[in-house]
Parts: sequence; structure tokens; C-alpha cells
Amino acid sequence: MKGALSRSLEAETEAIQKKKVTEQTPDRFNKADAFFGEDTQPQEKEEPKRQVRDSFTFPVEDHELIQKIVTRFLQQGVSVNKSETLRASLQLLYSLSDQELVDAFSGIKKIKTGRPPKRGA
Repeated sequence: MKGALSRSLEAETEAIQKKKVTEQTPDRFNKADAFFGEDTQPQEKEEPKRQVRDSFTFPVEDHELIQKIVTRFLQQGVSVNKSETLRASLQLLYSLSDQELVDAFSGIKKIKTGRPPKRGA
């Protein structure tokens, strides 16, 4: 087996050395660029934007509503998570007029914020 692999490798090396490279031979990178229709050179990476981690208190009904929205997306073949759902909601709220924004918040009940007291303390 080792002998067969060595002979195969030698034959391939010899074939490459015999191959003539001329100006008409296309550069493999240019050929790849033409095939893909874009520049395949590495792009400079953007600095990732800073993210903020926070916590919120939701009534159970609102938390279930987020899950229902995620499920609706999945039925449409789109995968989203809770964070993306909340971020999209913020964008929609921001796009409302002042009166629409006030109307949207008129049906929201105020809830007590903060952590519940520890049991047994």
C-alpha cells in the first residue's frame, strides 16, 4: 500500500512539474473571483458593537405572549429568539407617532419591579 501511494504521489508531482504555465493560463484566484462574481479577498472585520445585559420582570401572560410570537415566526419558517422579538418590538414602538405610543401604553398594567423576597428569610 505504501509503495502504491508513493508512486501515485511521485506521478502527480511529475505531472505538475511538466505542466506549462503561460500567460494564457488563468490565475486560480481570478478564476474563483469570476466564478463567484465577487471579490474573495478577506474583508476587514467590524468592531463588534457593545451589548448590554439587563434583566426584566414580566407577568406570566406577557412571557407566554413572547413565546406565541416566536411560535408564529417558526410557522412562517423564520427562527427568532426572545431577544430578537423584544428588539423588533422596540423598533416598532419607536416608529409610532406620539399619540399611537401613548395609546399602546394605555392598556399596560403597572407591575411591582425588583426581585421577590427570599423565602424563609
